[in-house]
Amino acid sequence: INLENKDYSEIALQAYDEVKIFTIPNWSDNRKITLRGEVKFPGVYSINKGERLSDILKRAGGFTDDAFLDGALFTRESVRKNQVKEFNQSIAKVKRDLSLHNAMPANTKSSVNTPSQASINTLESTLKEAEKYQPIGRISLTMDIDIDNFQDSDFNLVLENEDTLTIPGNIDTVTVFGE
Repeated sequence: INLENKDYSEIALQAYDEVKIFTIPNWSDNRKITLRGEVKFPGVYSINKGERLSDILKRAGGFTDDAFLDGALFTRESVRKNQVKEFNQSIAKVKRDLSLHNAMPANTKSSVNTPSQASINTLESTLKEAEKYQPIGRISLTMDIDIDNFQDSDFNLVLENEDTLTIPGNIDTVTVFGE
């Protein structure tokens, strides 16, 4: 069939005809990365297969003068999902071990508070706090203000759908904790 012929009404399918529609090479669902913070043009950018972080940073105009690159936060959805899975498995293992420990007659709560029981109580409260934690899929990066230099670094990742890069502004305050 001549695909340039726009009048498809003249094409009549008959019994046992086969129609095959092939995908366009490198065609995919709309894949995106979100750039936030101190880039010249923050926003959501469409990405192509094999595109790297430096390519998107160039499209976004690079960094602003206020960019604090040491505070860059790069997150990836596939990494987050893996972190959640591993985290949940770790929590479940600790809970199983704790249940087994508490099921032993010598370790029941009716026994006198021993150092072991105090440890168990601390572990139980730590587990409750840990369950509030939600992994974000962070990948550590070392950024370079010069995108051409960054392009040659090991941190110039191939992008995946739903990646996010947040570049905070320079921080001009100091926080002191403790005595």
